[in-house]
Amino acid sequence: MHLLGIHLYQLERLTSQEDVVRIMQMIHVIPQEATILTFSSLDAPWLVGYTKNQVIAPGVFDTDPWPDFFWRSVVQGDSQELLHTFFSAIELDIYVYSHPDDAGFVYNLLSTHSGTTQLTPRLWKINR
Repeated sequence: MHLLGIHLYQLERLTSQEDVVRIMQMIHVIPQEATILTFSSLDAPWLVGYTKNQVIAPGVFDTDPWPDFFWRSVVQGDSQELLHTFFSAIELDIYVYSHPDDAGFVYNLLSTHSGTTQLTPRLWKINR
């Protein structure tokens, strides 16, 4: 005789409740036609679901216009100039959302770019 055992696991949340609230509040700041860029593929589904904006994230969705080498180069710190070139070439309003784990990286990356404005600790606007 075999007994069927049931194992329940409690999974860790991928996004904190505070981050979900921050994302929900962004609908009051970001225009509907703007594009949101995030370096976290974990945040991308939350951003799409709550803001209804187009979201660009590494390797997520069909809207990622940038190849893998771009994401790797920027994250490795090899090409701030590459990022600045992409920002200046895009004709969309872009907002950058930073996951808490990426906040320092995003701050260091965007604070040196003269065409950015930090709106909140986690949200930046790329000025065209």
